[in-house]
Amino acid sequence: MYAWTGNALHPHRHRWCSAVLLTGLICYSYHPFHGETEARIIFLDVGQGDCAVIETPRGQVIVVDGGGMVSFPQKSWQRRQHPYDVGEKTLVPYLRYRGIRHIDYLIMTHGDTDHIGGLQKVVEQFPVRLVLRNPHPPRTATERKLMRTLIEHGARITAPSPGTAWTLEPGVTWQFLHPDPAHLSTDGRTNSDSIVFLLQIQHFRLLMTGDIEQEAEADIVGKWRFPPVDVLKVAHHGSRTSTGESWLAHVRPGFAVISVGRHNRFGHPAPEVIRRLQSHRIHVWRTDRDGAVTIRIRPAGWTAETTLSVAR
Repeated sequence: MYAWTGNALHPHRHRWCSAVLLTGLICYSYHPFHGETEARIIFLDVGQGDCAVIETPRGQVIVVDGGGMVSFPQKSWQRRQHPYDVGEKTLVPYLRYRGIRHIDYLIMTHGDTDHIGGLQKVVEQFPVRLVLRNPHPPRTATERKLMRTLIEHGARITAPSPGTAWTLEPGVTWQFLHPDPAHLSTDGRTNSDSIVFLLQIQHFRLLMTGDIEQEAEADIVGKWRFPPVDVLKVAHHGSRTSTGESWLAHVRPGFAVISVGRHNRFGHPAPEVIRRLQSHRIHVWRTDRDGAVTIRIRPAGWTAETTLSVAR
């Protein structure tokens, strides 16, 4: 403002100066400098569902699931005129707030509504480069619509096989551990066929588990060996059918995150799961009590913070 109005003797020079400064400011806001030193992982509070956003030090964006409302039979007077959309109300605003304009990797661990229901609004507004999903064909109208939109918008879609691994950038690698396309469930339930992957950012290890149950945990334990993980995303919102003793002994996490809705009708997380985590001295964050959980990874170490501070 001073450069634009400050000197009547050299108005053109000052206006050129102000134009250059304004252009630089706009360019910086559109292409922020990441510094290549910090990665960020946030487990968003999406109620009874799963959603995580990972930003690598060089600015690549990974979205894992998108939350969603599980539907139950309702009478006409119980139906909302404008149903709540977690993608529109939570995930899209967060991505905008972070200055994200495209998604490099979208991981759909499986097709349940509480994992993909919020992604429709996201893929309509953000270009997606690569989609990784389990091998099951779309089973619901919600999933079929989402897949059509992704294809129409030019996203590549693949189902990674166990053992698939690559380096996303220096210091950032991931490996996919599950499911095996040759041994998928045939009963229509896809929880245990969720994508499971191990992400390593510098010294930090995160294990993402979708909704796998104990049979899938046993399969992974029998096939893979890896160092202790720093943070485990507890499978299936803390359901009693997951997070068994042998699984925790094998994974050896220091911390765990449970993505779960407050006062949900399923009783998640199950008391026995909480007791198992406590018996292994694993610190637990829960989105129903702690709100969103943000993890920042730097060369010197990693820290975590929660949105809410609720008395236990």
